[in-house]
Amino acid sequence: MAGTERIARLGRPKRIWAIPAIHGAVDRLTALHTDLADWFQAGDRIVYLGNMIGQRDESGQDTIATINELLRFRREMMAKPAIFSTDLVYLRGAQEEIWHRLLQLQFAAAPSDVLEWMLSHGAAPLVTAYGSDIHAGRNAARCGAQAITRWTNGLRQSIARHDGHRPLLSAIQRAAVTEYPHVKGLNTVLVSAGICPTTPLEEQAETLWFGGQRFDQLDAPVHGYGRIVRGWRPRRGLGEQVFQPEIGKVTACLDGGKTLNLAVIGPDGKIEIAGQYQSVAAIQEQSVGQLTA
Repeated sequence: MAGTERIARLGRPKRIWAIPAIHGAVDRLTALHTDLADWFQAGDRIVYLGNMIGQRDESGQDTIATINELLRFRREMMAKPAIFSTDLVYLRGAQEEIWHRLLQLQFAAAPSDVLEWMLSHGAAPLVTAYGSDIHAGRNAARCGAQAITRWTNGLRQSIARHDGHRPLLSAIQRAAVTEYPHVKGLNTVLVSAGICPTTPLEEQAETLWFGGQRFDQLDAPVHGYGRIVRGWRPRRGLGEQVFQPEIGKVTACLDGGKTLNLAVIGPDGKIEIAGQYQSVAAIQEQSVGQLTA
């Protein structure tokens, strides 16, 4: 599976289909994929903007099902003529980064504190979903590096038992960029949560998946990119709400919260929302609300 480079070079696509934070909402993703399968054409690109996995349910089974759906759809697209592996790109979001760090917990200076932070920020359902035990992880964190290594190795073995999960989670990249031969400033960069205007893109890390404080204030090209797209709006204490996409002159945030948006981006950076997808439960809630209004 492609994805060994930090930055995905998209070349000169006809269109980019951008999918923001999924957070394990497999029902929304499946509905989106149904439409996208009909709309996607040779020469297009698909970019998943990180936070594909998440904390939607305590069991983590939604995340397992989401990764399976990502793999299924990838196989479906790859079976079409003139579609290449590099046409589908997966970016690292906060949830993927937390999961990556969890598997390296033995190297943390304060493993117990780090583990508790990770568990409270989305890792707990994933640990459960892959057949491990949170209490065992906590005990290992108190016992030291060797015990932690045994625990994280068990997690790795559990991931390996799910076909395709390890390659997919290993293929995620930091950002994606277009390379049209336009005047400087008209190309597009896609990230999960943010971008630093002063640090070279190749050297960026934390800001890309945890976000920065200046994203909404960017009003000029950054690193030569005149369109900056992110898939997740970092937030605290807001729960799962509905957000409308925010498309400005330079920046665009596609995060829809309880709504999964599908955006299509043209060579000129113009963005249109091609579809919006809600869970079955949310649709039922809306129907009940309309009936009782």
